[in-house]
Amino acid sequence: MKKIYIAGKVTGLDPEATAAKFAAAEEEVKAAGFEPINPLKVVGTWEISWADAMRKCIAALTTADAVYLLPCHFLSDGATKEKQIASWLNISFSIDLQDHVNVPQVWNRFFTELKH
Repeated sequence: MKKIYIAGKVTGLDPEATAAKFAAAEEEVKAAGFEPINPLKVVGTWEISWADAMRKCIAALTTADAVYLLPCHFLSDGATKEKQIASWLNISFSIDLQDHVNVPQVWNRFFTELKH
């Protein structure tokens, strides 16, 4: 089963609202037929330094087949770095979960747009 890492803003936000946001994204990933990697579950605690949390998240990210970018990802230093690392490792990423479902169609659309 394809593993999808969920990336979004965590630091500085209300823990309950953030947990709810990532839980909803996790359910979306499951409903699409993928195995979610929820960084909040990877880290497992709010009592951790940002650097130590990122070490855990980056390790988990490297096991993913793709990254699902939540709308808030661009507000996050960590999610921005995760996106950059995914790019370096040729791990696909998208803000649209359906792009991970239909990868061939996405690439076809991309190349078609390049031709025009």
